[in-house]
Amino acid sequence: MKKILLCGIASAVTLVSTALPPTEPQVAQTSINSVSVNLRTTSPVVLGQLAFNVPEAGKVSVRFDGYCVSDSADLIVLAASDDRNWTPNEGNIGIYAAHNSSAGRSFSHTRVYDVLPGLDTFFAVGQNFVTTNGSGLASVYGQLTVEFFPASSNALLIHNDIYYSGDVRSTQKVLQKVWPVSEPAGMVALHIDGQTWSDAGDRIMVTTYHSPSWMVGSGSVVVMAYNNNQKIGVFSHSGVYNTNSTDTLYAVARNVVDVSGSGSASFYGSLSGEYFPSAGVAQIAYKDVELNDVFIRRAPVSLDSITINAPVAGFALVQWDGYITSQAGDRMVLAVSANRGWASGPGSVQLSMPYMNNKYNLFSHSRLFPVSAGANTFYCVAENWQDTLGDGKLDIASNFIVKYFNSSLTAINDLTQAAAFSMYPNPAGNLLNIQTGQQFGSLPLTIYDLAGRSLLQTEVKGGTLKQLDISGLPSGVLLVKCGQVVKKLVKY
Repeated sequence: MKKILLCGIASAVTLVSTALPPTEPQVAQTSINSVSVNLRTTSPVVLGQLAFNVPEAGKVSVRFDGYCVSDSADLIVLAASDDRNWTPNEGNIGIYAAHNSSAGRSFSHTRVYDVLPGLDTFFAVGQNFVTTNGSGLASVYGQLTVEFFPASSNALLIHNDIYYSGDVRSTQKVLQKVWPVSEPAGMVALHIDGQTWSDAGDRIMVTTYHSPSWMVGSGSVVVMAYNNNQKIGVFSHSGVYNTNSTDTLYAVARNVVDVSGSGSASFYGSLSGEYFPSAGVAQIAYKDVELNDVFIRRAPVSLDSITINAPVAGFALVQWDGYITSQAGDRMVLAVSANRGWASGPGSVQLSMPYMNNKYNLFSHSRLFPVSAGANTFYCVAENWQDTLGDGKLDIASNFIVKYFNSSLTAINDLTQAAAFSMYPNPAGNLLNIQTGQQFGSLPLTIYDLAGRSLLQTEVKGGTLKQLDISGLPSGVLLVKCGQVVKKLVKY
């Protein structure tokens, strides 16, 4: 495992104002909890949106990641976009559930846009319109994240789209590259995501790297088509590299292990690099998290952690992506967190093994957290807590990144509504108490089972205590959604 790479953050910083200096990057995020949404529509469905006030000209990276639960006979199209629509190939990704007993699949989609000063709105959209043999319903849980890099900043956002089709077996193939930046030494957070078309039986390795001569073992993710009717695979891979003005960075692919297909593949996606100078305020911390046979059944397990020392209060964008292997019958929960636990909905991704000959599950999970001045620790956690017919063990190869921003932005739905309601007792038997803050009006409240079926609907008035009779609900783990916040309830 690589040692943690952490840019030094100056400890002697005088805070004159909590406002963000105009030459520093900014970040904002909103959570998405779209349960049992009908995506079989003539136009894309907006699953979430985020308004962002651009202070000056620059570039934005817009990422939509999380996981989707759908019928295996439906191809679900998802996209991050600067409008309510999407365009083919690089403008979206398509995902299939492996089968109806393994219906959850993680995803990541990134777009980079030039922006001018003013208010911009960015969207997470979905649609089911090509393969439509299922119900057309999907539950999507995730985050829509906007990172803004001002044109006047020393920090830079560099980007190229990926369009590649051809042989990836004879040798490693460069899918795309980003050229060096004419800036002082610093660090680059490199990210690739998108979708691939390949034959069943071919194991495609995809990676970001600081050289075009990548070999298996240097860090990668695995993409395999489920079968010849479901050839679309999604990928997401990140890496952090020390860099200077002479470095070129790459996205590379190779088919070198399972090779019973043709060895040809098509890739559509995005390669982006976020450059942070060593002398800047925004900084990066990074770890490879690669573990085998980790038992994660009885409680959340912290697989690793990163501590940053923030000079002043701001925000930390915590991102974790890679792939896992597990046994049939186990549902694995993965999450980034500010503690050693996790939350349901956009607070985690949940994955089950697709097939016995294809045990790989790719994942991407991100959260934005407020940080105070001083030490702040973040965790990547995993748990096998519901479907438990396997051995409860996890193999993982992943990348864990924390980016610190000296930002005073408050347009973050996660944070403004994090305390939108409290509920007790938990676990509960017959009665459940719900209370929201005074600042909220009436909020809709729905209780779902884990399949996304609505079991109870009501509303809660702000600042009042509402008591619910839940004696008729089934025992087990349920999801309580109040407003846009989802919490886990154990019903006995």
